[in-house]
Amino acid sequence: MIFSERIRYPFELNELSKLIEVKDKNNLINLAESNPTKAGIIYEHKILNYFFKNDNLKYYPDPKGIKEAREAVLDYYKLKGVFISLEDIFLTSGTSEAYSFIFKILCDPLDNILIPFPGYPLFDYLSSLELVKTKHYRLEYFHNSGWKIDFDSIVQSIDKKTKAIVLINPNNPTGSYVSDEDKRKIIDIAKKNDIAIIADEVFFDYNIDDKVYHSFAGNKDCLTFVLSGISKILALPQMKLSWIVVSGEEKIKREAIDRLELVSDTFLSVSIPIQNALKDFFLAGEIIKKNIIERIKENYLYIKECVKDSPIRLLDTSGGWSTVIELPRILSEEEWVKKLLMEENCLVYPGYFFDFEREAFCSISLIVEKDILIRGIKSIENILQKYQI
Repeated sequence: MIFSERIRYPFELNELSKLIEVKDKNNLINLAESNPTKAGIIYEHKILNYFFKNDNLKYYPDPKGIKEAREAVLDYYKLKGVFISLEDIFLTSGTSEAYSFIFKILCDPLDNILIPFPGYPLFDYLSSLELVKTKHYRLEYFHNSGWKIDFDSIVQSIDKKTKAIVLINPNNPTGSYVSDEDKRKIIDIAKKNDIAIIADEVFFDYNIDDKVYHSFAGNKDCLTFVLSGISKILALPQMKLSWIVVSGEEKIKREAIDRLELVSDTFLSVSIPIQNALKDFFLAGEIIKKNIIERIKENYLYIKECVKDSPIRLLDTSGGWSTVIELPRILSEEEWVKKLLMEENCLVYPGYFFDFEREAFCSISLIVEKDILIRGIKSIENILQKYQI
């Protein structure tokens, strides 16, 4: 066969995607929308002015990213009370590329990484493109205390081929942060088994419950890679700039940095205009971030109020851009999603997209405009009333 074995996915649309294709996109009540540029977020046009700099005509092929841009990332962590070195920061064109770089320096073909479920389905694709396998550990939901990491499932999944534990902090779509207690347990497991931690913190700044959570950046106890970027923290996915922060015991951190530098120097993917604009993006993005935080809090409270006397159950969410609701099993999860789409022109993502173990759940975006959320919740209530037994 002429093609690589690493890409063996079906290329036809799944059934839900086929149904979406025939719907009127202009009138779709899209409760799954996670693209901030399509969610009515107001952007200042002066952001575009940051590209009009003479320095953009000069090329600085630094594998880590130009100094001024990395200093902007350094300042971002200083504001959080996290002190790292400029030399620990690598810029990439997105977190997907950041993952690919890390997999390249950690994994040989058929090595594995541990990923959470429920969780975002991107990792199977990213890992397979690097010939890396994925193994899962569980996040469990408790009615009185929210989402918790199942540490037994982590320990049971680790074998001689395991190279890293991936944590999404906060998780997508569950919106659960890693608590300080769980963070300590994860670090202890990683140290004991000589594996790395990969902490994806792209949604870290979007706190809903106002509790204090701590980044994995600066962890000196084991090799740790923290990923973030302006796609989420500044709501600028079109600008394509992310970063990796490397930390750990000095000797192994140094080797990881050397290896990452080689990989990054091979690609040199981040454009100079984006790097030159980063400091300005951080300044302008604070207003955007503030507006999004206000919106997700308001939307979450609205859903909470709507379902308090309803058979619909809202799961606890601590942060991020999405939340999860549990729907009554008068219909299967697939029936819920199809009927919402075909009868109410309302799109939600089903729990099985994120490997929920049971039914019936759906993920709802918290960054959608309020009027869309109101119409979407009404659509769910309409289906509930129509098919209630």
